[in-house]
Amino acid sequence: MKHIETIKAFIKTLMNSESFHALVVQSPPGWGKSTTINLALKDLEVDAVTVGAYATPLHIYNTMCSNPSGVIVLDDCAGLFSDAKTMSVLKSATWHNSNTQISTHPSENIRRISWGSTSEKVENPSVDFRGKIILLTNMISTGKETESFLSRCLSYRIAFTGDDIKQMLFTAADSREYFSQSELAHEVAGFLIQESNQSNLEKVNLRTLKMGYDLALTHPEIWRDLFVHLLPKNNEKSPDSLSQIFQSAISAKEQERTFVQATGKSRRTYYNYKKKMGLTRLYSSR
Repeated sequence: MKHIETIKAFIKTLMNSESFHALVVQSPPGWGKSTTINLALKDLEVDAVTVGAYATPLHIYNTMCSNPSGVIVLDDCAGLFSDAKTMSVLKSATWHNSNTQISTHPSENIRRISWGSTSEKVENPSVDFRGKIILLTNMISTGKETESFLSRCLSYRIAFTGDDIKQMLFTAADSREYFSQSELAHEVAGFLIQESNQSNLEKVNLRTLKMGYDLALTHPEIWRDLFVHLLPKNNEKSPDSLSQIFQSAISAKEQERTFVQATGKSRRTYYNYKKKMGLTRLYSSR
């Protein structure tokens, strides 16, 4: 993943900052955020504790109690942004407590986290957290609570262009860690790019490449025919594609059937599109 150097720079800033205590990394799914973060932490010789996607607010709180000065990675945490308890814990962990005196030295300000319940599962009623938090997510929900939290964080959003995705697919195909037969992985990547237009290429990721590769290993003769059924599909045909259907030298009935099969839309939609494109009269006699 080519963004590893940028992520390393953000992590290094996070570790040295006296004002910011959380880093949010957002990117489309399937491009190895977790692997990239782990590589960056390893290169920087930073030890971290990882909490998975299905962690409860209490589990996150107890992890902070057990690692009050550590680095905690919250992996695949999109759902946490809409959970009030989790957001309360995270905000307390990233900002000084409003009930304590604010020091002129940010590093001395207390980030005290408390848990109001007397549940026996609570390890400590409160903890002064001095560590750092890294959150990995595919998406970030909107809302005042989320905006308030993000204002306290370093935030890095990874976006990929079609050319980026093409390059990353071929780079991944070179990796012996993922693909023992590099030449075959390259063949699958090339087919994947050839069969994807600009729109649905953005829905492709490393998992798509791995699916095609596994098919090619298992069914070397017919993997292409199988793979096309797994590729991302557009919900909407482009105007150029629709024009090709409407202007083809086939009857109106055949045009209608082709349109419905290609788009998954109804006959009524077919005639609405045709009307919008000014083709109703031209082809009504066919």
